[in-house]
Amino acid sequence: MAAPRHEMLSAFTHDLIKSWVYLEATMNNHLHRLLNLAPGIIHNQSGLISQCIKTSDSLRLLKMQHASPPEVGKWVQVWKEIYKGDLGYATSTEGEEVELLLIPRLSQPWASRGISSHSCSVPTLFDYEAVKRLYNVEPVHIQDKIYSFQGDRFEHGLVIKSYASNLVLTTVSCMPLESLSFHGKLPPKIVGIYVLLS
Repeated sequence: MAAPRHEMLSAFTHDLIKSWVYLEATMNNHLHRLLNLAPGIIHNQSGLISQCIKTSDSLRLLKMQHASPPEVGKWVQVWKEIYKGDLGYATSTEGEEVELLLIPRLSQPWASRGISSHSCSVPTLFDYEAVKRLYNVEPVHIQDKIYSFQGDRFEHGLVIKSYASNLVLTTVSCMPLESLSFHGKLPPKIVGIYVLLS
């Protein structure tokens, strides 16, 4: 259905970044109307959900390749979703998935009242008594220092999360200062790596 009036030079998807369609185009009214007719394009109350990409980033996107999973025992940085920018410790890899230990960012109890649940949260080690008191819900105790809460598993105060390998950066050279404040509460194995990295 595309025509010259839509001013669209190309359209493509990338198998490494799911659920996005990339357009090289001028976002004029004709193109907006065309995208409104296209099945599967997501809209909200403000209209079409879109994001501009710099020319330099678009060239890098075309050259993207499947990333090798990070090594177990290495630190990586998450670059998408709730934990964007946070450091995680790789505990296992399977296929193109990596399992990380992260300092939790729990959904806040007031999220149900329309406030963004994670934008207000700060990294805090999971504490059974504090969570029980704040959320008025008892986390499920699995075994010593291991709990389940809000659909996540927590070990020694850290949350276990799985990510696709392309959603983590393996070039981590420094540790945020606020993360170092958790030294005294982390398992010895993790603390040792925090110290080496810092």
